[in-house]
Amino acid sequence: MKLFSFFKKKKPSHSDKLRLAYRCFKPEMVEMIFPGGLHQAEKVIFSLSKLYKIDLKISDAKKYYEILSTYSDVVIRRIVTQSSDDHIITSLQIKHPDIIKDKKTAKKALAYVTINMKNNDFALTSKDDMSVLSFFTNAITSMEEIAKKNIIAETENLDDPEYGLVANKPIYTQGVSGSNKYLKSLRTASGEMLTWNRRASISIEGINGLIDIYDSTLYSKKPYKTLYLNIYGNSNSTKAPKGFVQYNNFEKGKKHSLGSRSEIDAALKHLAESSKDYQDPPKESAMCYSIRTPSEVNISFVCSKCGENASMKVFLGL
Repeated sequence: MKLFSFFKKKKPSHSDKLRLAYRCFKPEMVEMIFPGGLHQAEKVIFSLSKLYKIDLKISDAKKYYEILSTYSDVVIRRIVTQSSDDHIITSLQIKHPDIIKDKKTAKKALAYVTINMKNNDFALTSKDDMSVLSFFTNAITSMEEIAKKNIIAETENLDDPEYGLVANKPIYTQGVSGSNKYLKSLRTASGEMLTWNRRASISIEGINGLIDIYDSTLYSKKPYKTLYLNIYGNSNSTKAPKGFVQYNNFEKGKKHSLGSRSEIDAALKHLAESSKDYQDPPKESAMCYSIRTPSEVNISFVCSKCGENASMKVFLGL
């Protein structure tokens, strides 16, 4: 409790609060979320506090952490779960209602994180910066509007043998992340895995939005088939084109299994290491412990059935 008594005597500075909030992220996650380090985190705090209309001068370390958490939530959903923009926007409003009070703010936050992920130095310090943010925010809105126009088109050619195999009968997905997730789920009819390369984007008369052309390659390096995708969909297609199957349907009914005793022991060891910081936090991270108090951790393992990396949530009951 010495840390708390220290702050009672001395009012924490901006740097103090920033460093404490930054240290509350697990070390193994920091490199992925903030590759630019503390310098990037400070730009994120400064910029997002503007969007959320939060006065940093009267905010404590917990508020700093909450602001950074909105950033990390978007990064994780972008990289790990590959969620659609719509899902991310909704999630931000549900998870952070105190600081993200409406859809408009959530869109701006998503736009800012998208830009900062590509340019870690980007901060909202000038009118030009705000103009760049507005451009990206408007692009998100534009995608939503085009998707609304595609509601009927999404289901028009599902039973057509040329579905997805010709440019004027594209597969509809929800954003670029949706396309990546969809393509990752596809296998050949025999279940063989594929690699994908986006060749180009084209426009087709009578179709809303651009069509992305993807070439597939077999494990043997031989070319397989070409697919045509439209990212302006309201949801990801669950239909596989002729010559393909979707892995989640191919494996329907199967669950990941830890399998051997050694795999179970390895998973339990990982769980113990993951939860150690929460069970016995070092004194200097006492406030971090009070900030993040998780209710669950993930254990990772290789599934003994399908051979893929998998994870399982384990509730700590804290």
